[in-house]
Amino acid sequence: MREKATTLYLGPQHPGITGNMMIRLKVEGDTIVGATTEVGYLHRAFEKLQEKRNWLQSFTMMCRFCVPETDPMEESYARAVEAIEGREVPERAKYIRVMVLELARLASFMLWYGGQNGSLGLYTMGQWSVGDRNYILDLFEELTGGRVYHMYIWPGGVRRDLPKGCMVLSGRYSAVAVSGVIYELMILMKFTISLILKCPQAMVPTSGPGHWYGDRKPGNLSGLSGR
Repeated sequence: MREKATTLYLGPQHPGITGNMMIRLKVEGDTIVGATTEVGYLHRAFEKLQEKRNWLQSFTMMCRFCVPETDPMEESYARAVEAIEGREVPERAKYIRVMVLELARLASFMLWYGGQNGSLGLYTMGQWSVGDRNYILDLFEELTGGRVYHMYIWPGGVRRDLPKGCMVLSGRYSAVAVSGVIYELMILMKFTISLILKCPQAMVPTSGPGHWYGDRKPGNLSGLSGR
């Protein structure tokens, strides 16, 4: 008996950090004979929403473009508005922006290596990284009121100045400022690096799949890939 080809639409769904995606499946009976992915639903929806909003209303959606690292989205939008208006940002606000962006970079990196090693079977690293990342999220909560979505870097500077004592925390991390958190993470990172480098689950699958020779390093690599 001949099977009839059928097209099924899976999604749009949100498969973790990769963002909203739909898969168009072509099946014959129980056999998948073709699959096509369609991505970009998240960003296209934001762009459509912003057609009906002014610059201030659109600002609150910027951080939702990239959940693991929200602050660079806000900073890019703020700089675009400032360039259009010719607005100058106060020097203090520039320094605060850099500090927030660097903390966001560290937090997103922790989320990445925890998830990456977890997908390789090294689940201890996923638990460690999420726990260590909470130190930074505590700082963000003290500064902005939110742990993930901050809506803090906006056109003209930042939404508010640093709390008294330079982001001093409450609760069990009492009196821990930014420098204290960084120092604590430096200590914890030694255990993290030691575990990754000594664990075959992490090293065997990731060693040797890609390489370049001599000075023939691709020019478009940066960050971890460039190193």
